Amino acid sequence: MTDTRLIHGVGAGALEWLWAHRDGFRLEQDVDPETGFLERFKPIGELALICKVLFREGVAGSRQAQLARQLLDHTWRETLDGGRMLVRGQRIEPFSPVPFEVYLPFKELGYSQPEVEEATVLNHRLDSWARFPVTPTRRLGLSAFQR
Repeated sequence: MTDTRLIHGVGAGALEWLWAHRDGFRLEQDVDPETGFLERFKPIGELALICKVLFREGVAGSRQAQLARQLLDHTWRETLDGGRMLVRGQRIEPFSPVPFEVYLPFKELGYSQPEVEEATVLNHRLDSWARFPVTPTRRLGLSAFQR
């Protein structure tokens, strides 16, 4: 019932739409206090996870893989400023797992920002971080990263 070409066409169309609207991921310097600085990272993290799955599962065609890599490169370089925006987010809210969660799929795909890693390891060692209410899956992600 499902046609592979249809599935690839929908996937390629979605990535093309994301590429055409990539500036929508931009992080403005003056954030609305109601939104919060770290909340703006979540769509970027979701994009990185989607691209990571496409690469891992090998389901992307060559056009999809190319668009996914271009999106990741653009987002890392332009939106996250080479990861420096994640460092800024970690400094604003040192106990939040959000900057690390957004960073992890990028790291697994070959991008690197040592300051995020250092801050994450440092924060994890603090007693107050251990008492901070974090879901078990987030703690598991941090443990996997440290290994």
